[in-house]
Amino acid sequence: MKNPSQKIFKELKKRIILILTLIILPVFILANHSNTVSFLKNQNQNSWITQALSAVNENNLDLSYIDENTTELMTASKYILALSAVNNPDISKINKLLDIINDNFDGNQLGSDEQLNDDFWGMLALSSIKQTENFTSIKNFILNNQNSDGGWSWAISGNSDTNDTAAAIMALLETDLNKDSSEIINALDYLQDAQNDDGGFPYIKDSQSDGSSTAWVISALNKANINPETWEINSNNPISFLESLEQSDGSYLWLASDQSGNILTTAYALIAVSGNSYPINHIDIASSDIVLVDLRIEGPEDTICLAKDLEATNVLELIEIAAQVCNYEYIIENTTYGPYLSSIAGVDADGMDGWQYWVNWEMPGLGASDFQLKNGDEILWAYGSALGIKPTKIISDHLSYELDEEFELTVKYFESGQENILANKEIRIGTDLYTSDSSGKVKITIDAPGIHQIYVSRDDSYIRSDKLHISISSDDHISQSVNLSTNIINSTPPDQISFSVSQSNIDFGDLNPGDNSYENITLTNTGNTNMYIESNITGNNLFIDSTSLNDIFWLDFSTQINVSNSDNIKVQLDIPQDYNSSGLKDGELIFWATAQ
Repeated sequence: MKNPSQKIFKELKKRIILILTLIILPVFILANHSNTVSFLKNQNQNSWITQALSAVNENNLDLSYIDENTTELMTASKYILALSAVNNPDISKINKLLDIINDNFDGNQLGSDEQLNDDFWGMLALSSIKQTENFTSIKNFILNNQNSDGGWSWAISGNSDTNDTAAAIMALLETDLNKDSSEIINALDYLQDAQNDDGGFPYIKDSQSDGSSTAWVISALNKANINPETWEINSNNPISFLESLEQSDGSYLWLASDQSGNILTTAYALIAVSGNSYPINHIDIASSDIVLVDLRIEGPEDTICLAKDLEATNVLELIEIAAQVCNYEYIIENTTYGPYLSSIAGVDADGMDGWQYWVNWEMPGLGASDFQLKNGDEILWAYGSALGIKPTKIISDHLSYELDEEFELTVKYFESGQENILANKEIRIGTDLYTSDSSGKVKITIDAPGIHQIYVSRDDSYIRSDKLHISISSDDHISQSVNLSTNIINSTPPDQISFSVSQSNIDFGDLNPGDNSYENITLTNTGNTNMYIESNITGNNLFIDSTSLNDIFWLDFSTQINVSNSDNIKVQLDIPQDYNSSGLKDGELIFWATAQ
């Protein structure tokens, strides 16, 4: 029987709070543009419409078009602008889109180094969620490519246009520049010089005024706190021109000669005439008491838990939350010094050996219940001697190599938060052992195709590293792919290694948090040699974190199938009780076959 002061915890309640900065607009804006609002609500929704409707305080907008799994920089930027406009609380979705933007930052600018519009809109998106750490570099890139006439193009060395100049002004006004900065003055001069006698603006100077270009310029003037009606030519101004394009159904024409309103022009116009600019709103994606962190738990024999984006306020609470994801038991004892984590997954503290934690590779001098986590923290719990054990890390330039291709690994350890070379340390690849040289390097050649786990071995002084999964490919090594929501991709094997998958797709259906569902599939060896099968899962993190094969985590799965034989595989998805996302999720289950 356990001591009454000990508890085995298995359940917790969690929450996350977004700190919002909401700009409240006058109610009369909605009344003045009710036809336009109705027109836009009746269209297929997109990011521009969402921002326009949000600008006039419309609520409960349809965001089903947003796909957080997009890989396109401009699309991710527009989605973030839409989500921030409506004060959307789905921080997980926003963080996925933010990752796309951050992945496209090369240290100086966003996306293509031959384009500028991706920098304008990427900066506006980042500003809308208060992620401004790279603004100086992006700002300088934009300023360095301002044309001599004061304007900007969508691309490097292109001719200036009003739309991109307006977007650049709005982006730069999110930095430390203001309307009195020389660069902004020059840009405004370019716009004013492009204005036509009808009060409107063309896309390119000396061409016909259009509704979209005029709306973009008005929004830029709104941003600079300049009344658009003061930009008057022949008693015409940008507002009067844009209003002349409004139709009885609330839509706006692109060109005065058009017969019907344009959906995008209408969205741009509503933002402009309601006195708004981009971004519509700013939100703070940092949470107040709960944050998203990553966790790894290393036991004496193997990794106990590996989980991402867990919600917790402190390091001890993280252990409680992760238990629901990784399915382990733990014991927290109440002592005179405070709560003490004495056991994880049946591994109990014993003498000088016990459980210790690191945050971002550094061991804090606080009890686990006292250390407050920040968004993005990486936490490691490991079992070892209180006299001192050190975290390790293994680094590879790539995660995929060809058969017999030589590649180099680097081994490091951390002490007092400092990264150090780890020489003469054992590295394990399956049953093979390697040793790092005096510079912490080791050269590897793998002569077996498949997915190989590589990690630094545990000993009394060093903690086992996180496992790298290196993919080795060859002409006589094939893979079969199963799309977990739609299709299995069956390619015709060219060589003697061959196997088939029994069904064309795995659709787990409609599930709620806490539910599980499984499908049985059959792998059949159709080649002329025995095969060793391994698995990999890619795609949405739900499948990566929550899929098991034959009741074991997919990463640990393997099986051998002899010639002409088959093996039944139970593919099960367990939705975490606290899973807070919704919608269609996609993943891919890959089986690798190696001749035996």
